[in-house]
Amino acid sequence: MPAGIALYAAYVPYWRIRKEEYQKAWGACHADMMEKTVADVDEDALTMAVAAGRRVLGHVDPGRVGVLACASTTFPYAEKASAPAVAAALGLPPNVDVIETGACAACGAQALVAALELMAGGSRDLGLVLVADNPAARPGDEWEHALGAGAAALLLTREDPAVTVGGWTSRVRESLGSRLRLQGEPFLRDVGVRALAYDAAAAVAGPAVQELCERLGTGPSAYRHAVFTQSGARQVEDLARALGFTREQLTGGLLFRETGDTGAASAFLGLCAVLDDAGAGERVMLAACGSGAAAVAVDLAVRRAGARGGPSVRAQLDRKGYVDYVRYLKLRGHIL
Repeated sequence: MPAGIALYAAYVPYWRIRKEEYQKAWGACHADMMEKTVADVDEDALTMAVAAGRRVLGHVDPGRVGVLACASTTFPYAEKASAPAVAAALGLPPNVDVIETGACAACGAQALVAALELMAGGSRDLGLVLVADNPAARPGDEWEHALGAGAAALLLTREDPAVTVGGWTSRVRESLGSRLRLQGEPFLRDVGVRALAYDAAAAVAGPAVQELCERLGTGPSAYRHAVFTQSGARQVEDLARALGFTREQLTGGLLFRETGDTGAASAFLGLCAVLDDAGAGERVMLAACGSGAAAVAVDLAVRRAGARGGPSVRAQLDRKGYVDYVRYLKLRGHIL
């Protein structure tokens, strides 16, 4: 049997900042959210990836993991692999095959399909996919208002997976896009034209989803759930509607209004939320896209419910504390 998901887990930081804090500080909040997640002062993409990974590895022997795929646009090193640090923290064997992806919010799905391809050879028992992100922008930039943090882990297996992978497609198209971070810079840039961001996402996510449906002989109605990269709630809803998906199909995995834009992790946090409640026989369309532009669409089918390796996404969203805007700036390192 091809590899699928044996266990999954999410990691949602404890702290939140409410929309009202931005309104008090800047006179407006330019993100369609109620609140968003905030990484603590000692958290980053690497530590959150490890936290999510520990939740699934608590159920298996880490020494059996033969593939480690790590994905983030915000790992702490510009030149130094983060995967070895993750492997050491999780107690993985030194001969684990490593994949490390980044550069755009589609990198999590790219890591997933690369890990699945590596496992297709049959010599690796388990694979671990970790997707974490903590995007940052200058405090005065409107798009900074949306940026949150989080992580997800998928434990892959070829032996009786709880969630099977029916196939995937990728699509790329050169686009200047609206979101980028230059080499050596800590903050994202964005021209602030939402229509440009939407067009770039639609140009790759749409064809990827359509090609996958054609290949598998399915259509939007075949899926109980649809999960997309979430840079904005309205953008996701518009894109899903254009592809023939309904608001009801999005509901279980659309977390933006409670987490903000968690970058590469957003689609995978949404997937974890969907799997928390999905029953056997339900099908999921996962579509991750990122500026550049690139997209990956993945067909998933739930064979067996109850594959959660840690607290539910809802439980983590409900367990929270709030910070004011000044404390938020301190946690983000903008002020001392």
